[in-house]
Amino acid sequence: MINKSGLLILVIVSLFAARASAQGTLTLTGTVRDYKAAGEPGGHPDFESSITGHVTGIVDSTLGGDGTPVYLHGGSSFGGVTDSSSFSSW
Repeated sequence: MINKSGLLILVIVSLFAARASAQGTLTLTGTVRDYKAAGEPGGHPDFESSITGHVTGIVDSTLGGDGTPVYLHGGSSFGGVTDSSSFSSW
């Protein structure tokens, strides 16, 4: 079963793939993780907890030196993310 966010990711990847096939070759590399909900034993604090809607400004507009998104709020909670440590585990 695919949840709403999983479906959105699938749609975005499909759109990129369709565009790439029209223009040449595109290779996408990613990591898929399936965390337990925040309220479950061993769950991740950032997943399936309260989200109040669309939030912008969580990450920097450019990727970090290691090619991953950079959380902009350090040790503070913002936009459903507990802190930089919980974000980096994604």
